[in-house]
Amino acid sequence: MRSNIILAGLLALSSGLALAETSQWSFTYTGFYSKEEGAFLPDRVLTGSFAGSDSNHDGVLERAELSSLAIGPIDYITCENNAYNACSTTSFAFNPTSKSLSFELGFSNHDPEWYLGRGRTVVTGLSDYSYERDPSKFVEKTYAWTAQTALAVVPVPEPATWAMLGAGLAIVAWRCREGSARRRRG
Repeated sequence: MRSNIILAGLLALSSGLALAETSQWSFTYTGFYSKEEGAFLPDRVLTGSFAGSDSNHDGVLERAELSSLAIGPIDYITCENNAYNACSTTSFAFNPTSKSLSFELGFSNHDPEWYLGRGRTVVTGLSDYSYERDPSKFVEKTYAWTAQTALAVVPVPEPATWAMLGAGLAIVAWRCREGSARRRRG
């Protein structure tokens, strides 16, 4: 009887903790029109992740509530700005209920002599523009959003979530084993 009460308490605790709001998500936009190729590229993707907390509890995660917004190796929230690097996120909005995501961000960097440089600007719903330059060439790439561009946003489980899952499975396995041992004895 006591073990049933302990089990019920543990399960109630773990289910209560599981209701904690997810704070990290990953996203993928798929399918863009390439300006340079003059064609729709169904396999072209833009992937990234973001983290934050809806501190004003309005149901929308906004720029001021973000702790991270990464695309590739650059985190557009924590990136360094100095004489050779510029980086910013000018707008961001994510509604977890509707899974709608919009943001505007960019970066640019160059060497002290301005021989080499690169940059990127992403405005969701409009374009993903990037460039690279050196003394011998200038390369631009523009990928435009279309009606076929699809968005997938999924929560990233936190380590505590995995720990709760493991603990729950261990409790279930223990109870099953205890039940089968009881049936063999009696």
